[in-house]
Amino acid sequence: MNLIDALIDLDPSFDWRQLKREWAYRLSWPPDAIAMTSALLVGSDAYRRLASPPSGQCWPPHGSSVDAWERAVGETGARLAASARFEARPRYSKLPSDLRALSDAILAEKASELRELRENWGWVKALATLHAAADHACAGLGLPPRGEHLELEVTTNGLLSESGSMARFPVHRARVLPKMRTPQVGVTLRSFSHHAAFDRSPLDVRYQIVSRLVEGDDETVNVLIVPWPKSIEPRHFVPVAVGSETGSRIPGVREFEFSPDACDVGELGRIVAAARAMLGTVHGLVLPESALAEAEVAAVADAARAEGVRFLLTGVRGRKSNFARLAVLVGSGYPPIDQPKHHRWVLNDSQIRQYHLGSRLHPRFRWAASIEIKPRCANLLVGNGWLTLSHVICEDLARTGPAIDLIRAAGPTLVIALLADGPQLTHRWSARYATILADDPGSSVLTVTSLGMAERSKPSNQAGSRAVALWKDSHTGTLPIELAHGSAAIALTLSALRVTEYTADTRSDGGMAACLTLSGVHQIRIP
Repeated sequence: MNLIDALIDLDPSFDWRQLKREWAYRLSWPPDAIAMTSALLVGSDAYRRLASPPSGQCWPPHGSSVDAWERAVGETGARLAASARFEARPRYSKLPSDLRALSDAILAEKASELRELRENWGWVKALATLHAAADHACAGLGLPPRGEHLELEVTTNGLLSESGSMARFPVHRARVLPKMRTPQVGVTLRSFSHHAAFDRSPLDVRYQIVSRLVEGDDETVNVLIVPWPKSIEPRHFVPVAVGSETGSRIPGVREFEFSPDACDVGELGRIVAAARAMLGTVHGLVLPESALAEAEVAAVADAARAEGVRFLLTGVRGRKSNFARLAVLVGSGYPPIDQPKHHRWVLNDSQIRQYHLGSRLHPRFRWAASIEIKPRCANLLVGNGWLTLSHVICEDLARTGPAIDLIRAAGPTLVIALLADGPQLTHRWSARYATILADDPGSSVLTVTSLGMAERSKPSNQAGSRAVALWKDSHTGTLPIELAHGSAAIALTLSALRVTEYTADTRSDGGMAACLTLSGVHQIRIP
């Protein structure tokens, strides 16, 4: 594959034979420039050369200090942002001299195989510098507009709401997303940008920007965890009849439906009111996987909205469905967004014994939850300049796949995993996988399970645990969170700690990255 082949792969509808014309068009929109340079960096494997230059070379290039190179890249990026026009068709010959010089060096090798170009140090330098400049031009995009480059900010936010990408390329070929955290470990493409992420997964992406989700200058957010169902019994696991239309066709595997008792919406209202009385504001209400039946969600959302809750994230169970619903409860015009579970819940012999479910599910079979695997998607919710939230459902946290890859690319400040799992302890699987996201990209991770599942898990005749949540961040580490006896819920206060992050090509973000840390755990009791 050569350079033109790589660009055709991003969008076959463009006439890349008119290379300079199309290149100039794409440079007029910084997210498009990120897509092009990212595809070339990945296709050539050239980005590794910035961390390990050829013999006799160094990075930043000879004749430039780190500060001087970063300053020059910032000036080029600022020109890109200032001149960005969605419908612009600039002539290549009219590009600013620094952009034209970088482009000339890149396009001069249009017929060369990309894998050979990774040894062409001049080409690598030009491509990496243009990529860095485009990343700088994307600073602040995907957040509530600041007005510095208003047309660019407003237009990209509109594109994100409509298609889930800031770029003008077809989303199934190239997606560019805003980015909040930069990995400080490893050497991947993710390590080379602060503000924009390149993704080529088949997922649908839903991106919401809500300017009033978290207000004030103290940079804190209060999240209320209601670990329902409070009690889970074997009768809540209902085997699907063998040979039925919905039963499994895989030998040795049978299916079950999970059907716990209905929730008490009145009690939930009292829980939220008690939390609000203690904390002043409850920004988010979180319930675990399958906590609510589909018919119960609207009443729960109304009860939360009545107490001033800003957003609701809950697991929902329905007929052959398991999904997370994210509903923004402030203002109007924010329809709820559903994200289906990507992997089935499967109980094997040891888990059936661990949860003491043998009276309903025979341990000689593997039992899979009877759900459809629906089109996969990922949701990103932006609350302000330092809070971006994403979420997954149970096994989706542990299975490698496009959802986790996209989350690692976008680097949200907070990832919430809704689980139907045992206690959230440091030695269990959820803590291990939370550590991966806390390391790369640096997201803080909150896992939440129900009290019923936590207490049902009693391996080796041990006492059940009431650890219904686990917190992990890159600054303070891992903390299991127990629901005290007599408490109905737990409220967490999360605070943004500003940190300085560096790309692997040496650029600083100026201390703008926010690491969410756990600054308060509050047991919520109701009369």
